[in-house]
Formats: sequence, structure tokens, C-alpha cells
Amino acid sequence: MAAVWTQKEIETLRVMWQSSVPMKDQMHLLPGRSMQYAFRKAKQLGFGAKHRGHSEMLGVVADLMADGKCRAAADVFKEIDIDLGHARELLGRLVNEGRAHITLWRQAGCNGQWQALYVIGAGVSQPKPKRMTQKQRAERFMKRIDPVEGEIRKQRYAARKRKAPRMQDPIIQALFARAA
Repeated sequence: MAAVWTQKEIETLRVMWQSSVPMKDQMHLLPGRSMQYAFRKAKQLGFGAKHRGHSEMLGVVADLMADGKCRAAADVFKEIDIDLGHARELLGRLVNEGRAHITLWRQAGCNGQWQALYVIGAGVSQPKPKRMTQKQRAERFMKRIDPVEGEIRKQRYAARKRKAPRMQDPIIQALFARAA
């Protein structure tokens, strides 16, 4: 069983949480507590989301976006050499502050994940489209491939679903004394 948190530890956690310094760099202030346990306790106490201090990086992203081009988070992370998650968070902050908006969503990657395209300036952000169902993805896939190949795939799938007994060569059956 974990040790009970003291009021001093809770107050220290509150100060750490409000700081822009990452938790892993402040854990020495809570000896004997793990970072995961500190995060759980902060959530339990209702501290909200821990924000990283990005004031200078937020300005760099805003300057990059000032040319008015639509950019995805992946484009920003490549151009200014920051982490992709960090780029997404910064662009999200710009949108929340009303300094940027999402112009459109595009599908990217082999699995069709939706990717936001951001542009600087006030505007109405487009809502994220709903994910495709498995049936919709299968239909889209079947439209892309050759019709003959599609029929072959359907037949193979049907055979797997039927769990049809495997046909064995009569010579193999005789060899292993399993006469037909």
C-alpha cells in the first residue's frame, strides 16, 4: 500500500504542476514518489492538464505560419525541428487562442488517419470528419484493386470462413494409411 500524501507534498505537487518545467526534472522535490504516481495524484486532485512552457516556441511556430500557407503539424515539425507531438500541441494552442484555424482535414498515411491543415488568422475551424467503418474501408479497398483480384480475394475469404476441410492428395492419404 502506498504512503499517504502529506499536505506539504500535495502543495509541492501543486507548485510543480503549475510550473512550466517538466515533471521528470522536478521529481527530486518529491523523494520516494514515482512520476506516474505523481501524475495519478494530480489527476485525482483535479489539477487539470499540465502545460509545457512553450512561449518562445509558440512564437517561432506563429512566425513560420505568418506566410499564410496551409501546414500540417508534420510540416511544422520538419521545418523547425521540434517533436511532432509538440508541434500538434502548439498548433492546438494557436487555434484555441484564436490566432489560427483548421482550414481542412485530409487523409494521410496508409491507414487513412485524418490530418488537420492549419492556417494563421482568425476563422472557423472545420470539424474533424468521422472515422470510416471497417465496411467502408473494405469497400474503398475493393474499388482500388483489379476486379479479378477482388473476386479471388472474396473466394479465399469465403473458403476461410466456411472452414472447408483441406483436400489431401490420395497418394498422401494412402501413404499415411488414411484410405479415402
